[in-house]
Amino acid sequence: MEIDQLRAFIAVVQTKNFTKAAETLHVAQSTITTRIKSLEDSIGKSLFERDNRTVQLTSSGKVFLPYAQKVLELIQKSRNAINSDNYFDKYIVVGSTHTIWDYVLYPIVRDFQDHNRNIGLRFITNHSQEVIQGIMDGIIDIAVVYLRPHHPEIQVNFFREEHIHLVGSKTYFDELEVVGDNVLRNYPFIHLDWGTPFSEWFNEVIGKDEPFFLQVDHMSIHIQYLLEGKGIGFMPTSVLERYKEEGLVELPTNFSKPIPTRPMYIIYLKRKHEFIQSLLSDLNK
Repeated sequence: MEIDQLRAFIAVVQTKNFTKAAETLHVAQSTITTRIKSLEDSIGKSLFERDNRTVQLTSSGKVFLPYAQKVLELIQKSRNAINSDNYFDKYIVVGSTHTIWDYVLYPIVRDFQDHNRNIGLRFITNHSQEVIQGIMDGIIDIAVVYLRPHHPEIQVNFFREEHIHLVGSKTYFDELEVVGDNVLRNYPFIHLDWGTPFSEWFNEVIGKDEPFFLQVDHMSIHIQYLLEGKGIGFMPTSVLERYKEEGLVELPTNFSKPIPTRPMYIIYLKRKHEFIQSLLSDLNK
């Protein structure tokens, strides 16, 4: 099994087409075909189902895909470390979610690197579960996530917690009554699931099958609707503080149960404690 075979495999998965995969890797289509055939021979299983129009992963291909991705990630990490050896004392890979990066973590790591020019950094952004998997696979050295992993090899440190608020434009603040359990349906409510334990609270207090004016899974869209006064929605403190000057305000609420806070955790493999100690110290300030 060779690196070029894995790259060919990933390229075909992404493009679902041998010709497009060849264009992506700047090789002939016959080269892609040969590499995939050699990879399938070494594994002893067919990885793709092919017809005149599409290329789909077989069940074996679906099983193999995450392993191929991890191998290439680790190879890239090792190359980064080797290439930076002449420039940095160490090279730390930091993982987190979009929300934590944008509103919590970025200023901390920016200031850290300003004072530690001898340390190179790489940032990885994904959902908490994928970031935790990156820690386990050795691809990510240290991370800040919303989910608390339970694994004997992972060190988990409490980082901070945030309150979640119901927010909207100043217009809604002036017109809105105090919002309780059964009042959200009277207003254009824009729903973004902020994860456990918020989702559990929402299902219990507001209702699991409550109809929404709009449901989104991307925070930027959520914020844009709220800033334009198109509705109301929930938002953590760090995000609300960023957009107060643009007109977002916390709305008065009186729910039967308080909105739970949203904890964040610093995680890393215990064996990497010394390696990430300098950045960990800054995160713990």
